[in-house]
Amino acid sequence: MGERGDNFDRYMVRMKEMDQSLRIIEQAMEKMPRPSPSKLMVEALEPAEAIKASRTKRVEKEIKLSPNLEGSERGKYKDILGTGKKYVVPPKEDTYTSIEGIINHFKFFMRDHGIRPPKGEVYFSVEGGNGELGYYIVSDGTDRPYRLHLRAPCFHIVSALEEMIQGRYIADVIPTFGSTNMIGGELDR
Repeated sequence: MGERGDNFDRYMVRMKEMDQSLRIIEQAMEKMPRPSPSKLMVEALEPAEAIKASRTKRVEKEIKLSPNLEGSERGKYKDILGTGKKYVVPPKEDTYTSIEGIINHFKFFMRDHGIRPPKGEVYFSVEGGNGELGYYIVSDGTDRPYRLHLRAPCFHIVSALEEMIQGRYIADVIPTFGSTNMIGGELDR
């Protein structure tokens, strides 16, 4: 497996990757500490109740949000991100339940109000599912980047496509494209 480099070979490698991913998840689950039952139960308000309560005073309880808003985020924010209004988007509970929250949310993205990084340049990358996803940003000290370049992993994978389909049938293009896990939207420049 992994020696011929054809579509079936890439398919088998993908199956093995999924098998290994399941094993890693199983090992991680065994080592995760179990929370006490009292910590699992969080008293939360329904959005309609939160709106009624916010008319008279600030809502301190956690607010249930619909699934498309990914639930409550305050717990995720407190240990990971800072609290500075100029550097962190406010949690959705604040944005959708108070006037101050929605103002801070819009000011974060408005021209002349958002993040103002110092003059300079930076390259930062993360490991994505298909390879390195990198961002190169040049700042001139304003709230808009002077230059922004995205290094998409699929752009470099597609350069090998010609070599992979040479001498093959036209019908082989689609499964080859799919077996390399290229994302067409990344290729649009």
